[in-house]
Formats: sequence, C-alpha cells, structure tokens
Amino acid sequence: MKITIRINDQLYRLATQLADNTHRSISEVVEEALRETLRPTVKIKLPTFKGNGLQPGIDLDDTNSLLEAMI
Repeated sequence: MKITIRINDQLYRLATQLADNTHRSISEVVEEALRETLRPTVKIKLPTFKGNGLQPGIDLDDTNSLLEAMI
C-alpha cells in the first residue's frame, strides 16, 4: 500500500542513513521499525524459590564459576 506520512527531518535523516548502510530502501526500514514497535510482547513470569538470593562470589556472567558452584 502506498501512503504519505510526515516525520521529523532528523528522524528521516537517521532512517535514510540506516537504509543506505544496510542496503535497504527507506520503506523497508520504516516497515521493520513499525513491525518491531507493533509486535505483541509476551511477558514471561519466571519461578522464584525461597533462599538468600545470589550467593557471594557467584558471577552470573561467568559460566565456569556457575558450573563449579553447582557441583
């Protein structure tokens, strides 16, 4: 579908730069942004357990220390 929209000049420049840098059309960039913004979000509730929270010395970004703590 063909439409006409008005957007801020700076926003248009940024979108044009992104289109140029990614070898896409401005329409593709705008469509992707709309899809991303309008996509339904799914809220996931993770289970929690009783305890004292994160233990001292545990680094969640360090897989090896996590494995050692679990053994």
